[in-house]
Amino acid sequence: MEVYPAAEQIMHDALEIVHGVEIKHKRKVKVKKIVVGVGELSGLDLHELSKVLAGLIEDSALDRCQMELLELPGNVACRCGFQGRPRLFRLKERVVAECPKCKKEELLVHGGEGVSVEKVELA
Repeated sequence: MEVYPAAEQIMHDALEIVHGVEIKHKRKVKVKKIVVGVGELSGLDLHELSKVLAGLIEDSALDRCQMELLELPGNVACRCGFQGRPRLFRLKERVVAECPKCKKEELLVHGGEGVSVEKVELA
């Protein structure tokens, strides 16, 4: 997953949530904090994502809100019977997940590969 498109999707999702709250309450709202879950299997660098989001937030409806990024653990299943958090290796722009039991990389991913807005706190 690439950083800039992921940041744009986060902004889009957060603004959609805020817009829905404004429609429901029939007034403008101020956002205090946005919590974003970033799956460790997504391959995204949290520091780089944070910098891109800071730039996108400036001069937007989310200006001056705090952005918290939480790394969500990966969850995989392997043919050997292992289920749980894989061993991870970062190779430039991607993450390689390996079964800690049998060392194979042929895993079925059950979680921890996406990015999502987990919570929006209003001021």
